[in-house]
Amino acid sequence: MTSFRLGGVLLAAVTLFSTVLAGTATADHRPSSRLSLTVEGPRGASTTVRLECRPAGGSHPTPRSACREVARAGGDFDQLPGSPEMIACTMEYRPVTASARGRWNGERVRWQRQYPNPCTLLSETGVVFAF
Repeated sequence: MTSFRLGGVLLAAVTLFSTVLAGTATADHRPSSRLSLTVEGPRGASTTVRLECRPAGGSHPTPRSACREVARAGGDFDQLPGSPEMIACTMEYRPVTASARGRWNGERVRWQRQYPNPCTLLSETGVVFAF
């Protein structure tokens, strides 16, 4: 009888341990963030990259920095911090359109905005659209 009790106690301990581990893994799980970023220039020429965060990756040239900037803006592309060091943009009119599609922290993203020229785009969006 003692071996049955010991077996039962061991089974209960293993079950409890497994439940605790499963709960910990679930608690650390954060929704994925995968975005398709596009810059469309004059005459329809466009460039698209993938930005993946957690872990940072994709085809974006600086994914860690871009993920950090989108996180800093809370996923709101209108709130990107930009690059204040690029304040001397010319007034030329060569419109470019930037867009973001995908998911940020599990939330759907569909954003698009036109800028008067590439310099203005970079000064207002920083590394996120620097590709």
